[in-house]
Amino acid sequence: GAVNVLYGSGSGLSAARNQLWTQDRSDITGVGNNGDAFGSALTSGDFDGNNRDDLAVGVPFEDIKSVSDMGAVNVIYGTGTGLRGTGNQLWHQNKANMKGSGQAGDQFGSALAGDDFDGDDRDDLAVGVPFEDIAGVANTGAVNVLYGAGSGLATAGNQMWKQDTAKIVGVAKPNDNFGGALAAGDFSGDRNADLAVGVPQDRDTKGAVNVILGANSGLTSAGNRLWHQDSSGIAGTGESGDNFGSALTIGDYDGGGYMDLAIGVPHEGISGANDTGIVQVIFGSPSALTSARDQTWHQNSTGILGAAGVGDHFGAALR
Repeated sequence: GAVNVLYGSGSGLSAARNQLWTQDRSDITGVGNNGDAFGSALTSGDFDGNNRDDLAVGVPFEDIKSVSDMGAVNVIYGTGTGLRGTGNQLWHQNKANMKGSGQAGDQFGSALAGDDFDGDDRDDLAVGVPFEDIAGVANTGAVNVLYGAGSGLATAGNQMWKQDTAKIVGVAKPNDNFGGALAAGDFSGDRNADLAVGVPQDRDTKGAVNVILGANSGLTSAGNRLWHQDSSGIAGTGESGDNFGSALTIGDYDGGGYMDLAIGVPHEGISGANDTGIVQVIFGSPSALTSARDQTWHQNSTGILGAAGVGDHFGAALR
């Protein structure tokens, strides 16, 4: 795996100063091996507060010592001349003081989201671990959160979230894949980013999204919600295999000053056609996400080009 970086200019993206990042570079921690999948997930954020964005690179099939496919994340820091290898970090669950315990097949780094969860003007990093086993239950999934500091991401105050974390709505079950998709944004306008966690295989709800709210102390279980197609006010009906929450993204779609959440449901059937796919949008408000004005979009929506067909998987990717 590899990551190409193209820099912007007054005339748009330019090949000038472009970079190719891999684990085989002498200035990057780790060793490139067959099947690592370096670059299969990416996010950016100013993790060290120097007003320049940094790059987090998921390496979900990285082997750590003898533990296969445990997964890792490389973080490359920005400077006045662009990304540089100096001070780069390699994160995984077997790092000292990290929550959790790295196991074979966890795939730490399968999904990433960066934003400022604690309002200290340094971005923080959420890392999906969708195949984490919890208390002997296979592939329930988890999310590790690392907080930013003046020297970059650090283990101080790091968190691990899962559906059996105290006061988190939902029940951890086999193959839920909590953390299979992530998105971060300020849904309530309180200047602390919130975290949306896709649980696309949630067996109770046929796919769900947990939303964990930010606070001055970081992400907190207070006020967390579980959204799915059977939630009050949400259009549609949860059906086995819909995979609600497979893809997530955020944006202020109505200009209301609050971030809104778009949710991919790529295996939803439309008008009797299987796996055509839809995207549901839940809007932000002073009380965070609310089902008021919930929208459903697909290729048969009025004014949308194209036609919904079997196996289209509309909503499989969002940005």
